[in-house]
Amino acid sequence: MAPLIVKLYSLPGSQCPGCKATKREFSHPKKRHIPYEEIRLDTTPGAVDYVKSLGYVQSPVVVVDYGDGVTLSWSGHQPTKIDQLRATLSETLSD
Repeated sequence: MAPLIVKLYSLPGSQCPGCKATKREFSHPKKRHIPYEEIRLDTTPGAVDYVKSLGYVQSPVVVVDYGDGVTLSWSGHQPTKIDQLRATLSETLSD
């Protein structure tokens, strides 16, 4: 299986508490770290248009690319989905 690529489309934490919470959850010290690329919506050309093209108007937006043409995405701070992603990542690394 190809490696997962996780992208977090975000705003500064002071403007987006959900962004700050999602980043904190990705790096939770008692759980498996989720590597991700942060893409700032306020400074990255085309990022806002891309997120809107996915149908989202709330940040953060998480996009997971499974490397086989399958992607999964969600918006907002979603601890349950982050835990599911962490479990998938663990399974991928154990294969």
